Amino acid sequence: MADDGDDGPDLLELLEADHRRVERLLREGADTHTLVHEIATHVVAEAQVLYPEARRSLNADDLVDACLDLDRLLEDGIVALEHEATDTAGVSELFSRHVARQEADLFPALHAAVPAARLISLGDGLQLAIRTAPTHGHPHLPESGTLEVIADAVAARLDELRDAFREGRRGK
Repeated sequence: MADDGDDGPDLLELLEADHRRVERLLREGADTHTLVHEIATHVVAEAQVLYPEARRSLNADDLVDACLDLDRLLEDGIVALEHEATDTAGVSELFSRHVARQEADLFPALHAAVPAARLISLGDGLQLAIRTAPTHGHPHLPESGTLEVIADAVAARLDELRDAFREGRRGK
């Protein structure tokens, strides 16, 4: 981990902290916009950083595919939440399953298989991915490779415009 004088927190530490933060937001009843934004950016950043590393470093394609399937359900849930077609209880349950799967199965395997310096470097990549990720759910975008990165970048810009438009309408 990052406690041995390295530059900063590693990928797994950052993701666990993000899990705790989103769980707190769900528990405290944060507004829909905040929940959608936080979960959407979290899921996209994991798809860009966590899952590719898991595929590279572990013989765990089935586990990664199961995580992606759950993330797709979570994205569907935040889209439904945003359109008032569901409540936060369903999203909270899906997020709990997301966290349990990763922290019980994926994170320990990555911690054992990936050198600490690499995990720290991936943590830097995660922070960048979170800052540039779409802020709304887009469950039907590509989930891997170059197309994923391009689609996420385009979706993030469209989300910025959509958010700015909504904020402009609220301010009138």
